[in-house]
Amino acid sequence: WAYADDGEVFSPLFSQINDYDKNIAGQFASANLRGIQSYTGKIFNTLSSSGYLNNADTINQLGMNVNQLKVAYNVTAACIDTLTAKLSSIPTVPKAVTNKANAQGRKLAEDLNYILQGLYHKYEIDKKIILAYRDAMINRVGYLKIFVEKNAKGKNELRIDKLYADEIIIDTTDGYYNNPYKMVHRKIVPVAIM
Repeated sequence: WAYADDGEVFSPLFSQINDYDKNIAGQFASANLRGIQSYTGKIFNTLSSSGYLNNADTINQLGMNVNQLKVAYNVTAACIDTLTAKLSSIPTVPKAVTNKANAQGRKLAEDLNYILQGLYHKYEIDKKIILAYRDAMINRVGYLKIFVEKNAKGKNELRIDKLYADEIIIDTTDGYYNNPYKMVHRKIVPVAIM
């Protein structure tokens, strides 16, 4: 995609996503299903475009009781929820500090801290970080996407969204050293909002 002409940029990108779907996506989907099954205590068979499908019909056809397959006290969910609650009590706002600064430098750092706290409150970053922590404990990865979007008045506005793990596509060779050059965000959106 880096060497493609301007009109052809999306063609190699879509072919890479198609290759990802055929060869790699199934491995990550099954790993995500295992994490979600252990967290919810429910049995899921497959992924669909609308989310996770319950496999209760298949279990009933086999003559098995659905309640036998559920964990009576889900230790995994209890541990994840407890750790998420503990992490939510830790403040995540970054702080500006000075190293042997004068009074003016300390005042600038204090003002910057107020600005950071205001941004965290405005965009509800602390709540979204907690959800990303929980996703990371379930799916081994949690995402927050920071981007600029035009608002109703046509002005650029900062937005922060929590993404689901199966919406992000990373080429395995590109992300081998945990620092991928590019990540593709693929999301199913209704045609009405386009």
